[in-house]
Amino acid sequence: MGELAQMRFVKVGHRLLDTEHGQLASLVDEVETAIATGKDESVVCNIYDQLITATERHFQQENVRMYQSGYPDVDRHMALHAGLLNTLLGFAAAPEREPSRGRRAFQATRFLESWLTRHIEEEDSKLATHLHRIGMP
Repeated sequence: MGELAQMRFVKVGHRLLDTEHGQLASLVDEVETAIATGKDESVVCNIYDQLITATERHFQQENVRMYQSGYPDVDRHMALHAGLLNTLLGFAAAPEREPSRGRRAFQATRFLESWLTRHIEEEDSKLATHLHRIGMP
């Protein structure tokens, strides 16, 4: 198990957010493990596609929680989500003259690992505090 999956990102103390972050961490680890163990590029890309889908789903669910709870910084937080998704999709869709899609998936997971850790520490921790304050599970 990789370092990211072991730490499961930073815990923000909100059960749903922490669970979803752990799921993303596991998928990042799966991509990195598939590459490190020499899995076929199609396997790596399949896991990376699952990671993108899981990230989209997590952000959609988090966005709904922010709206439902009246989170004051919802627009900026959602813009950060949109920016990350565009970056991940860009890694997936880069022209063929660039490194293989599997290699780009690895680069994307490195970027995502750093981005998500920082985002959870700086942004999701504020959201978790807000959700706890209003009693929203």
